[in-house]
Amino acid sequence: MALTNFAKQKISEYLFEGSNSLSGFNGFYVELITSTGAAYNSGSVADDRIGMNRSSVFWNAGSTSSNKTQLTGLPNQQSGSQNITNFNLYINVIGGTVEKFAANEPLTNNITILQGETPIIPVGALDVKFDFSSTDLESRVGHYVFEGADQLGSYDSIRFRQYNNTAYLGKEVSLNRGSASFDYSTSSNYTYNKIDFDFGVQGGTSNVTLNNIRVAIGGISTPYQDLGNATMSSTSVAKGDTVRLKASTQAFKFKYDIS
Repeated sequence: MALTNFAKQKISEYLFEGSNSLSGFNGFYVELITSTGAAYNSGSVADDRIGMNRSSVFWNAGSTSSNKTQLTGLPNQQSGSQNITNFNLYINVIGGTVEKFAANEPLTNNITILQGETPIIPVGALDVKFDFSSTDLESRVGHYVFEGADQLGSYDSIRFRQYNNTAYLGKEVSLNRGSASFDYSTSSNYTYNKIDFDFGVQGGTSNVTLNNIRVAIGGISTPYQDLGNATMSSTSVAKGDTVRLKASTQAFKFKYDIS
C-alpha cells in the first residue's frame, strides 16, 4: 500500500528522532468505498465504519496483512444497492483524532450489497501489503502497527556511507537514532543534518569524488537495513583531506520516502 503523508511522518519521526509516537495508536477503522468512489452509506444513523483494536485477531501481520475473520457489524443497506470495490484504513490516535492510514485500497473481491442486506466482508478481502525498502523493516512495522509489538525498538542508529555513484569510498558515520544531528521537522519531506558530519581523513592514493550518501538503519543485534541515497552536491576530496558535510550549507538531505 502507499502510506499517507501522516503515516510517513510518524514512522520517519520514530526512525530519525527516537520518537515513540507510533505507540499513540490503539485501533483501526475500516471504511468501505463503492465503485463510484464514495464511502459506503447505509442510509441509517449508525456509523458506517467498523473498528477493531490494533492487536485484534482480525489481522494477520507480515509483509502482507490480511483479515483472518469476516468483517461484520456494519448497518444494513436501507435502499437500492451498492457495489463495494475498495476500502480506506484509519488509525485511531489515543486522546486525539482518527487519521487516514491507507487510502482507496482495492478489495480482493468486489461485493454487491442489496437493499436490506448487511455488508459482510469475507476473510482475505481486506489485504494490506507493506511495501517498504526491506522485508525486515516491512515485517517489523507490520507487527508493530497490526499486533502492538514494539519490534521497531531494536533500531537505534543511523549509518551514512560515502559513495561515488555505486562505488563505496570506504568511510562511514554512525549516529544514534535520536541524535541532535538530525532535523526531521525542518521539512515535511526531508531530514537535514543540523551539525557537521565528520567522515575523517580520506585515504587512497588520489583524489576521489563523493556524490551520494547511502543511508541505513540498524541497532542492537539488528543488521543494518538500507533506506536509500541522500541528496548532496558532488565533492572532490584530496588524499589526506578531512571529509565534512557542513550543516551550514545543507550539504546533506535525505527524503525518507515510504511508498
